[in-house]
Amino acid sequence: MLAAASSFLTRSALNTNYTIHNPAQPGSFAAATQETLARAREAAERAASSPAFGRSAAASPLPALAPGSEVTPFSVGLWKIVRATNKTTHKVVSVWIFEKKALDTLKNGKEQVLAVLRKEATSLSRLRHPCVLEMVEPMEETRSEITFATEPIISSLSGTLASARPGGVLDGVDLDETEIQKGILQIAHGLSFLHTQAKLIHNNLSPDAILINAKGDWKLGALNMTTSLESSERWTFPEYDARMPESVQRKFDYMDPEYALDERLTTASDLYALGCVLYAVHLGGRPPFQNHNSLQTLRQNADRLARGDIGSSTAMAKLGNDLKDLLSHLITRTSGSRLSALTLPSQPFFSNLAISTLLFLDRSTFSSKPKEEKATFLRGLLRVLPNFSERLRKRKILPSLLEEMKDPWLLPFLLPNVFEIAKTQTKEEFNAATLPALQPLFALTDPPQNMLTLLDSLPLFIEKTSSTVFREHIMPLIYNSLDSEHPEVQERGLKTVPSLLDVLDVGSIQEVLFVKVAILFTKTRVLSVKVKTLECFLSMIKVLDKVSLTQKLVPLLAKIKTKEPDVMMATLAVHEAMGVKVDREAVATLVLPQLWSFSMGPLLNVEQFGRFMATIKTLGARIEQEHAQHLRENHRIQSQTTSYASNQNGSSSNGVPEVSFESLVNGGGRSQAPPQALNGGTAIASDPWGDDPWDSVPVATTPSIPSFTSPPPQQVYSPPALIQPSPPSFSRNSSTSTHAARVSLGARSIPSSTFNSAAFPTPPLPPPLSSFQPLSPTSAHQPSLPTSFPTLYPASSSVSSSSSSSQQQQSSRPNYNVTLPPMLPKPAPPSTFAQPLPPPQLNSFSSPPLAPNRPPQQAAKPPPGYSFGVMQPTSTAKPQFGSAASKKAVADEFDPFA
Repeated sequence: MLAAASSFLTRSALNTNYTIHNPAQPGSFAAATQETLARAREAAERAASSPAFGRSAAASPLPALAPGSEVTPFSVGLWKIVRATNKTTHKVVSVWIFEKKALDTLKNGKEQVLAVLRKEATSLSRLRHPCVLEMVEPMEETRSEITFATEPIISSLSGTLASARPGGVLDGVDLDETEIQKGILQIAHGLSFLHTQAKLIHNNLSPDAILINAKGDWKLGALNMTTSLESSERWTFPEYDARMPESVQRKFDYMDPEYALDERLTTASDLYALGCVLYAVHLGGRPPFQNHNSLQTLRQNADRLARGDIGSSTAMAKLGNDLKDLLSHLITRTSGSRLSALTLPSQPFFSNLAISTLLFLDRSTFSSKPKEEKATFLRGLLRVLPNFSERLRKRKILPSLLEEMKDPWLLPFLLPNVFEIAKTQTKEEFNAATLPALQPLFALTDPPQNMLTLLDSLPLFIEKTSSTVFREHIMPLIYNSLDSEHPEVQERGLKTVPSLLDVLDVGSIQEVLFVKVAILFTKTRVLSVKVKTLECFLSMIKVLDKVSLTQKLVPLLAKIKTKEPDVMMATLAVHEAMGVKVDREAVATLVLPQLWSFSMGPLLNVEQFGRFMATIKTLGARIEQEHAQHLRENHRIQSQTTSYASNQNGSSSNGVPEVSFESLVNGGGRSQAPPQALNGGTAIASDPWGDDPWDSVPVATTPSIPSFTSPPPQQVYSPPALIQPSPPSFSRNSSTSTHAARVSLGARSIPSSTFNSAAFPTPPLPPPLSSFQPLSPTSAHQPSLPTSFPTLYPASSSVSSSSSSSQQQQSSRPNYNVTLPPMLPKPAPPSTFAQPLPPPQLNSFSSPPLAPNRPPQQAAKPPPGYSFGVMQPTSTAKPQFGSAASKKAVADEFDPFA
């Protein structure tokens, strides 16, 4: 930007009405201009030291940007050109800025430079022609700068040719022969306007004076040296001042020798310069003669030209015959044999199909043609488009086609050409230029050919747009096609639906697209459209959720009234795909009933009916398999739940108390010894799903353990049965049995020296054996003798005397293995017992028998409601110990000494 850019932004009307894009840093333009002036001074110094006076190297222009860049600022001569947008109309323009501070280092000629720049701006404001650069905002001059605005341009021709490599091949420039031909013709039309209507001679035509706009058109500019044909002073001496900027002086390399040597100025001088431009664009940007801003060198080259030598013979050999013939009629020593601006377009060099196509497509020509000729031209244009360069198609042909889209009648012929060119556009180019022009067409339903053409190009829209842009700007085209009244448009719109499922999100498919298709399915009376909607449903099944399928799609299919085979088979495909996705309950209750109903269609053939049956069998087999598995799973879960609830209550299914979790994980349990098989020593495998893991404990090594479970309600308690498969046979004094019992019960032997007999009073003697039934050895769970009966078993001297003799024999037994005499309950009526009493068993660990000469002592009478051994109240009266009835009952049942 300029050094005083802040002054420009605050005071300029351009800043008030326009938004300036990407301005350069303050002072950069002034520095660039000063660099240009410095190069001019260096050229002047070299010219002064050169043997040939006035011969100096031309100052190279500032580096120009690549064509097509409309945002980054670039330079044309002393002007800095930036892009701007109107704040109200959003029209894009190019703002030309010159900062006066750049001339501070220029000692002489400052006012002369400013006068040339002012003339360039004012000349553009007075001229209006399609081939002359169009001024949008007039010149504004302040104390620090000069500004004006023109149509958007992307480069000058000199800036384009500056990227040419030394061999004549353009590097990074896409200027083909057609574009050059079209550009030369446009400049010729501009010169014709100047000569015939404006009565002006350009007098300084060169690549710097030709500007390229955003559409690729060549425009005539740099009108700072124009001379009026009606002026009396039409010729000025072409003096070159190396201290002045080259852009404000005449270009000696493009100067007509007739003007410089013969002092004659005619309109033919501009045609000579145009011939030199045509030569330069074909041969790497070099003109035919390099005069080095010297009249002496120009005179020498004029003599060569008089002999028929045009530039380098080697370079001319590379050109075509038509081009060489044209150059020979433009680059001449005199103007007598030179072509005019009016006769130039008729030369064979411009006679080809591509140039004729571009000329016909020109706005001034195309708008005057009738519709029939326009339609014929647009149909043929699609065939010749590959002959044009990509740059020409994008910047010249495509903008012209987009401008003609205002006529709906031409759309069926315009759109194929537009989409053909759009295939080579980038996403940014398509979204910036093409898509905004196409969007208004999405709502047009008549004629239907427009909608059909747009729908056929849907893959291009998917490729060139993002998902968000497609959903917001392209999907209205699909929705409008589904709402159309033309069946052809409806079918074409439905045909595109499957390709959209990977582009749209699930919400847009379920909430909008599915609804649109369903509405069309309901209201259409066209068989082909009905089938297409079913095909759309089939493609949507993979996206729709189960709720939408069962609650929306299934009821929708149930409303089908027609029995046409095509509709039935399309419906079968939908049900078949849906039956794989939905639950078995929905298949059994919703899908299969409809399939059975549709299979009865009277118009189906045998093969079609067979397909229905195959699908029904497949879905039925799926239901049978999955539901059977479901029932098995439910049964297993219920079994596990019941087992878990039993374990939570502290008992297993067989009534054996379960060990705690802590004891189990810490190595505790009923037996810490590893389970061994009875034969062979093989470990017994445990079943995690068994009823009781303790059933595998060997009977021979584990004593029976009584189970103290509460009796059922309203039943008389009976002594618990011993949990063992068969009565064990133990030797009374067997150490093996004692050891096994101790290991099985987890008991620990206590030395006799540590036994405190005072803490355990001598139990009273039991009543005679004939009056009670002994119990088997008990564990720590055996309840102790009630303290409320101290006189039940009085002390006996025989027991005391025998205790010492039997102490060693009983030392291996657990210290808590004490036998208590139970009290048999009175037999109750049969109806009050849940099950008969178990048979009595002999206790191998009972106390020694009483002395035969000692009379039995009468047992104390217990309180009502108590029984010995278990301390549990009962509701049945108990027989009294020592009574004749009780003695007789016990004696009749068994003899403990038998």
